[in-house]
Amino acid sequence: MVKICLDNKFLHRINGLRYARQPSCIIPASMGGSLPDYVFTKILGVDAFVVPYANFDEANHAPNENLRIDCFLAGIRTGAALLNQVGCAAAGV
Repeated sequence: MVKICLDNKFLHRINGLRYARQPSCIIPASMGGSLPDYVFTKILGVDAFVVPYANFDEANHAPNENLRIDCFLAGIRTGAALLNQVGCAAAGV
């Protein structure tokens, strides 16, 4: 599970990105999944962010699992924009 503190220094950048990409989007403070993020968050002590690439009805791990291409491409664009925003914030830009 990935968790983020609400006072995280990068959160305002992510929130701005959310408004630019999809204003109705909700940013959860935690997100389930079996990701190896513990290496970053627990061992290295750095923040982790998750960008979902799949549609909400993907039926993850089910026989009818699916992934819409438009959602996948939007996830790629959002992930790239997120990395740009976090990089700018870290550089003080």
